[in-house]
Amino acid sequence: MSDAFAHIPQEIIDDIIDLISSKTDLSSCTLVSRSWLTRSRRNLFAEVNLKDKGVQNQFHSFLAFLTANDKDSLLGPPISGCIQRVCIHNCRPLSKAREKINTDMLRSLLFLLPNLRDLELSKATLSGVTPSDPAGWLVSRPIHLDSLSLLGTTTVSQNPSEIIASLCLFSSIKVLRIEMFVTVEGFERLYSYPQNLTAQSTHPLLSTEDPYFPSRLRVSSIKSPNYSQTPFFLALIAKTASAETITDVDVACRTSDQIRALGSFLSVVGRRIKKITVDVIKLSSESHSNLTPSDILQASNLSACTALTHLTLRMTLHPYHREMNIIAFTAVRTFLSVTPTTAQTVILEIQLTGLNHFYELWDLYLHRIRSTAASEFTDLQSAIKQREEVRKFCIRWGDMQRDRLEEQVIDGLQLFARAQLSELDADGILCFESM
Repeated sequence: MSDAFAHIPQEIIDDIIDLISSKTDLSSCTLVSRSWLTRSRRNLFAEVNLKDKGVQNQFHSFLAFLTANDKDSLLGPPISGCIQRVCIHNCRPLSKAREKINTDMLRSLLFLLPNLRDLELSKATLSGVTPSDPAGWLVSRPIHLDSLSLLGTTTVSQNPSEIIASLCLFSSIKVLRIEMFVTVEGFERLYSYPQNLTAQSTHPLLSTEDPYFPSRLRVSSIKSPNYSQTPFFLALIAKTASAETITDVDVACRTSDQIRALGSFLSVVGRRIKKITVDVIKLSSESHSNLTPSDILQASNLSACTALTHLTLRMTLHPYHREMNIIAFTAVRTFLSVTPTTAQTVILEIQLTGLNHFYELWDLYLHRIRSTAASEFTDLQSAIKQREEVRKFCIRWGDMQRDRLEEQVIDGLQLFARAQLSELDADGILCFESM
């Protein structure tokens, strides 16, 4: 390196390296000089993805690589200290046996990565390891994550015991995402979680006496998109130290037992909740045969959230079912009526149905939406204007069968919504966000 270049402040070199996104270029930067090595290596290894077939073998090789690298100081700063995010994704078809990652392997990974902030396990199978000394098995240092995502996770035991044992490895998790599946003889199905409060109170997996129960776990936000898991995981979180730290709840509720579970959970943690997402996707007699609309509101216990600042309501919008649209919008307005006055932001997530029947006939689809929901949007505007504390009303559009909507559909929907919510738009309250 030239003398002139050697006198460039390290901060400027670091800023230049931070602008490089190509892995190939970052790899080349590590060879320029020792002053370039630390920052280049940190950015190069900030995220690690194990996603090819043979994840289990990759996992073992990865742990061996980290151990060997940490012992060789001549190679520069240890790579283990650079890694902030690890994603483990099993690419095998769902019909085939998934490769297993046992809880001891997970513990070793956490032990070797002192700066890990985000961990994602996708379509992986967890198996348990029973150590002779449960207390000594736990990682000696506190493990704090920004996010832990267990997506499409299965377990060998065909119940959540390995999930619970894995959670006891962590001290705190800001955002916990859980969506668990169970594979039985190659057949993909959901584990049958206990739904009512009585069954949960005596469930052996929710016993705090178990040495692997994560009693000290502190979670700030929980997200569980599968409604059948809602009662169990809310009961689990309520029995941990998370009851004193959780501020954000986003769990799906479709049945009376699930709504009661949410209400019971909020009776414990409601005063701490600042953000909550409530489902109004299926408020029909079929979903809640033993609850009236007023019962649903009382059971959800939304009024317990005395510090609430953000309320998100999820609903569906149908092009041909005006009656269902009326039910959904009525539920939205009713939930708004019992929301604590501390809530200043209201978000409406609208899942569209029937788009597949209108392939590229978007004008016809928009016409059907306008004819079945125009008056409901207008009535919703009146309900929001009555809540003088609301400073922001945001609409997010989504498709129940697709990852993303066509731009033409989004533009048409937003024009329609602005016309029906013109007063909110004029007041600067209305906005739109991506799902």
